[in-house]
Amino acid sequence: MDEAALFKRCRQQLELSVNDMARTLAMVNDRNLRRWEDGKTEVSGPAWVAIRFMLGAAYPNSLLLREIDEAIAARQRRFTT
Repeated sequence: MDEAALFKRCRQQLELSVNDMARTLAMVNDRNLRRWEDGKTEVSGPAWVAIRFMLGAAYPNSLLLREIDEAIAARQRRFTT
């Protein structure tokens, strides 16, 4: 699953609208978040960490947690090689 689709699934599992997710991530508006979900720009690293924390707290057995961990690890590999 690509990052855009994964991010959107995470937001939906948290039952947050695009506007609510933007506010939760302390974003000024939802424009960047919409670009992430459309796949136009890459989801920020800090956003993944925040999403991982929120999902882990609300749904500790969510299968999405493993997918987030894989996305974070892939990003780390990309930046360290």
